[in-house]
Amino acid sequence: MDAHVARRRTCRAPVFLFVVLLVLLLPTGAALAADGVPLYPPGVDAGYAWTSMENPDMSATALTFELIGLDATPPYAKSQTARVMFWNAATGVNRPIGAEVPALPDAADQRSPAVCTFKGDVYTVWQQWNDPVTATRDIWLWRGAPNGDTDAGFPMLLVSGPAGSNQYSPEIGVSKTPAGDHLVVAWADDRDTAGATTWIYMLDLSANTDGDANPNYLEPGYDPAYGGDRVDPTGDPLKGQFGPAVGAKGVFWFDLRGASDADNADIYRADLNAVAPIVSLFWTNPADYGTGFLRATGDGAAWLGPGIAGGPFEPWVRKVGGGSGITTIVSSPMSLDASGSRLAVTGGHGGNTSGDPDVYFYDPATRQNVPVCSVGADIWNKLKIQDTPALSTADGGYRVVWADSRKFTNTAATDSTALAYELYVALVPTVSLRASRTTVKLGGSVTLTSKVTPRFGGSKLKFQKGTAHSWSHAWLLGGKQVWYTGWKTLKGKSLSGASTTSWTWTPGAKGTYWVRAWFSGGTKYADVGSRKVPHVANTSKVIKVIVK
Repeated sequence: MDAHVARRRTCRAPVFLFVVLLVLLLPTGAALAADGVPLYPPGVDAGYAWTSMENPDMSATALTFELIGLDATPPYAKSQTARVMFWNAATGVNRPIGAEVPALPDAADQRSPAVCTFKGDVYTVWQQWNDPVTATRDIWLWRGAPNGDTDAGFPMLLVSGPAGSNQYSPEIGVSKTPAGDHLVVAWADDRDTAGATTWIYMLDLSANTDGDANPNYLEPGYDPAYGGDRVDPTGDPLKGQFGPAVGAKGVFWFDLRGASDADNADIYRADLNAVAPIVSLFWTNPADYGTGFLRATGDGAAWLGPGIAGGPFEPWVRKVGGGSGITTIVSSPMSLDASGSRLAVTGGHGGNTSGDPDVYFYDPATRQNVPVCSVGADIWNKLKIQDTPALSTADGGYRVVWADSRKFTNTAATDSTALAYELYVALVPTVSLRASRTTVKLGGSVTLTSKVTPRFGGSKLKFQKGTAHSWSHAWLLGGKQVWYTGWKTLKGKSLSGASTTSWTWTPGAKGTYWVRAWFSGGTKYADVGSRKVPHVANTSKVIKVIVK
């Protein structure tokens, strides 16, 4: 495993009560029928049938991932090298941008692609290991249009570092600086430690010292061997830094300088909105458990951190200037992605800890985990795995792409490390709800109004009531976790042409009611040929109504 990879370890089994809680927090019954469709329809391009699509990353409609060749006959062995792909997730336009590297060696291996859409252009970075002789990794950059057209001069070698050094796991994003929003690349680099550990480096792609038409990295004198600056010179070179993320609030990374264990990383942040980066401790790991999948959010960061009571990993978040904590409980998450404050996170099927992961969508506004894909069973099934979700905004909601092991080249005898994956896609609509009042006397009425985007005129929406539960723990965000069970439909209504509906409800008894709007999903948008990308079910926020 490369030094830059965020370390993960097997934790102690959770206590029984914790497992029960995990099951309660996840939707049950018909809600687990969510699925998705392949990114490309079978038969459209026979060449993709003998590939494994892995490690997707997405920004708006721009999608990048690793494409790995497979043998066409059993046991369908995977190639040792990958090529980076560009794909427009809305139109299906795609091209092998990694194969367009000038004088690309046959043995080149391209991994860890990351993508960002900025001022109408698409930027993709990846690490490239050129051959088994030099055995060093460099960072390459592709720039082009959302329709896949490549800009002249790209792909280009962005960072090579001094001879013998390695550059790992690049990330790209937009950060606030004194000069406005800048496009920034960050990565783990071993140039300062002779390969013993890595430090976080960054390169500002928007920096333009002379104010001409070219940013600094495109000036004639730019040298990839010296590209980038160390973000934080105060760390411990004997322990190192890894797993960077770039977002509006700066550069984040895992840091071992204060860790009591090699897996017990803390998170540091460099605020770029200053003359020089201001580095500070962002989060202290409260336990001797691993961390992983650090992602920037709109106002801070999200990551997989330690689970409660020695349990599995859980999704943690923190806003800059705010408190940190577990934002939602899922079962044995393996990976996550973030878009704004929303998360796409894996979790055990039906709330079980079997290791057969599904993909869930979590919106802190609704505080409910909604299944995006739940193929499989509540027992381990390596041929029904959903992993490494990528999340981005889409028309009216969100688009989720993930790696799925349903590929026909896998068999029950396939080693888990050799599984081939196909990328699947689904859309998540947005459901809003407002109430005319939240306190009413017995016999009075409350008008509930809901809207679904994008438009689903004529489709059904359900107004429901459920039971609220809460649980307190110091590691939970805000100190408390709230979840809901026992949803019962009060009224089903058809959405108007404007995709809205209202219902006036007269509660029959005093008490506290928890109500929501539930949309069961629908199919829209032919992306490639006759393929329909489904909108999975989603929920509104829950409104508390008190009847006196």
